[in-house]
Amino acid sequence: MTLRNRELHNRLTNLQECAANAPEGTYERAKEAACVINDCAETIFEIFKAANFKLTGTDGFRDIEAALYGLMLESNPTEYSLQTGEGFGAAMDTPARARVIAQTIRDRDQLKALGL
Repeated sequence: MTLRNRELHNRLTNLQECAANAPEGTYERAKEAACVINDCAETIFEIFKAANFKLTGTDGFRDIEAALYGLMLESNPTEYSLQTGEGFGAAMDTPARARVIAQTIRDRDQLKALGL
């Protein structure tokens, strides 16, 4: 695995952690990106399966997912919601988890109260 692939793997993991843990009504674009990447990988798997090709292991698919995320990032350089989603996701495996989630809920509710 190249260093670039490792970086993309880590960034994608953070994005997926965001999608799995972000409160409702927050990080919606990051959640959508994680879903699109997952759907693309599943479609590729189904195409191989339909053609009767055996696939073993998951590392290859993780590489495909990471490459898709890299392509998404390169093609959408101003999609800052992806980077902020990564930041949220990175906090999910730290002692700051509860504080970050609580702050996100507070910010969401304040924005909603302002009509934004």
